[in-house]
Amino acid sequence: MKRILAIIFDPLRMFSSRRISDKTVSYFEKRPFLTALISLLITLIIIVLIYSNPTIVG
Repeated sequence: MKRILAIIFDPLRMFSSRRISDKTVSYFEKRPFLTALISLLITLIIIVLIYSNPTIVG
C-alpha cells in the first residue's frame, strides 16, 4: 500500500519541488488569450466526450 501511494505522490512532489507550477502560472498570467484558448479546448473535449458517450453522464 505504501509503495502504491509513493508511485502516485512522487511525481506530484517533483512537480512542486521544481516550482513548475509557479512558472506555469506566471506564464499564463502574462498571456490571458492562451488561458481562454486552453479552457475552450478543455470544454470542447468534455462536450464531445459527453455527446459521443452519454453513459459518462449517467
